Amino acid sequence: MKSVFFAIAALSALAAEAGSAPILTPDSVVLSQPVKGKPVTLTYTVDKPAVVTVAFYNDGVEMPPQLFTNMTGDVNCKVAAGLHTITWNPAETWPDQSIKDKAFTAKITAWATNCPPDYMVIDLRDLQKKVPFAYYTSTNWLPGTLEDKRYRTTHLVMRKIPAANKSFWMGSPSDEWGRVPNWTPSIYTYDPRRENRHRAHLTNDFYMCIYPLTYRQHLYPNNFNLAYPLASHYGNPGDFNNDGECWELPMCGVSYRSLREYGTPSGASQACKYWPKDGHDVDVTNAYDAGLIARKWRLLWGVAFDLPTEAQWEFACRAGTSAAVYLDGDAIKTTASTNSLDEVAWYLDRWTVGVHTSANPPANPDGKLYLPQRVGLKKPNAFGLYDMLGNVWEWCLDASSGTDYPTASPDPLTDPPGMDVETNDNTVCRVLKGGSFLSPGYMCRASERAYNFQTYDNCVWAWPLEGTGDIRNKTCGYRLVCPALAVR
Repeated sequence: MKSVFFAIAALSALAAEAGSAPILTPDSVVLSQPVKGKPVTLTYTVDKPAVVTVAFYNDGVEMPPQLFTNMTGDVNCKVAAGLHTITWNPAETWPDQSIKDKAFTAKITAWATNCPPDYMVIDLRDLQKKVPFAYYTSTNWLPGTLEDKRYRTTHLVMRKIPAANKSFWMGSPSDEWGRVPNWTPSIYTYDPRRENRHRAHLTNDFYMCIYPLTYRQHLYPNNFNLAYPLASHYGNPGDFNNDGECWELPMCGVSYRSLREYGTPSGASQACKYWPKDGHDVDVTNAYDAGLIARKWRLLWGVAFDLPTEAQWEFACRAGTSAAVYLDGDAIKTTASTNSLDEVAWYLDRWTVGVHTSANPPANPDGKLYLPQRVGLKKPNAFGLYDMLGNVWEWCLDASSGTDYPTASPDPLTDPPGMDVETNDNTVCRVLKGGSFLSPGYMCRASERAYNFQTYDNCVWAWPLEGTGDIRNKTCGYRLVCPALAVR
């Protein structure tokens, strides 16, 4: 029986390149509800693989996305060429309203697979699901809300960073507060060249996790073995988590080498392979690579996950701003007074200039160990990324000498690769960005360039010196990036 038509959906298509847009066949787009109060169906035909999203309108006004979180069928996912169906049951989410003939319309969008929507969400629980990857135009379309704990535990939410053909100022001006700190830890020498301001150019969009990887998320590709038991870090996790759980805290205490290094073991005759000489490749066939976190993420989900380059990280952190802090552009204060940093970062605010040193750290007035906090509690930047400053330092791919940017920069320097290295010597350092819960405020800036040895041999740090003793290896976490391409 022919269905009752409410409206033909409006059509649109987006593409990264001219001529690559999927085409929705107009005659195939049919919005119908055979019986009042029963499920609504939307059929469409697309001529090539695409990512399909839909929005609904009542009397010309877009309806709240949360009404449609129970949609089923081929929507918010990558689809093959051909005929597809979307189903929505209004009785479950809109029971007190009625759909009027001709007043209820839908706008369906077919996105090119090389230009997918802004958000990609990966369900980490079941690799055998037909659609483990979902795509949304905004976080408003996520089932539940972004505050739902699933997005900090069982699902990975990634934001598309619009970096293709974008240039920006990397580093900091010479007069930026914190660049040449007047508080100097003992045995620490600051080289002002380390943040030399220069233009950088990125060539591709990429997806980036909106949060640092949490403990729970980190467990999925790691067989539920923590890199460091929580008890050895913080004692009883229930003491500092309101839910009595640790899963929503950022994964920390993880070395660069466990994340990314690959090749032959230390001390072997062959040199290890290191980024950037070998690009973003991870040798998934090498038995020595079996334990590497980047390899596990790639093998399990079929996505080219990696750590960000320093340029990718800084572009994503700044989100179009050029100030030290990405919110409102306010300057970081030297005291613990309220300022823009307080709004976006968890950091150590009790250092007193001229008083405290690494040998004389500030007293802890509440008698408890300084600790990381659940991700997502502070304000995000303009790209919707949380905890880019403070909470945990984040590893980048780049190697660093700890002084100047390693390459003489043309203007601009395209896809800056960082210092090239070919040795597995433990003295090689990698860049860390963003500061941590133990960092003084001046370290929590977009341009701050910390660096650390790739391993934690004897808990030795090149920079930064935070706290004392065994706390030093508890502030490093990570955030994944991947190409902005639609995956199955």
